[in-house]
Amino acid sequence: MLTYYPLDAAFQVLPLADVPEHVDAMLDLADGKPLHPLEAGYPSAAACGSSEAVHAGFVDILRAKWRAHAAAIPSVNLVWLCDLDAETVEALCAYYGSDAEAFAGFLGSLGLRTHAGELKPAWERLVQRRAR
Repeated sequence: MLTYYPLDAAFQVLPLADVPEHVDAMLDLADGKPLHPLEAGYPSAAACGSSEAVHAGFVDILRAKWRAHAAAIPSVNLVWLCDLDAETVEALCAYYGSDAEAFAGFLGSLGLRTHAGELKPAWERLVQRRAR
């Protein structure tokens, strides 16, 4: 089991083009054992250099790699169904001792839906791909 958030040290998203290579590296690390991403996520916040469209692209790429390696990757847990509310993000930032806008953006925008429950493009992509 491992967690996967493709970010740099400043909580800026890494390019989507890096994701397939990262998954391959995780599979190499697993050395033939099943790989279980316990948490996987990609923020949609502009403060992280992202957007909802880029977030949806992450879901597309991760899901494609998962399907291509279904025997080696039995499951992937996309970290949160909904974005966190501002109060929870503030409390987590205080807990972790960070006041960085990008860190707050990361924590608050990992969901497949907004905090209010509105569907984000990542949710739509996941559901569309599932139906195929």
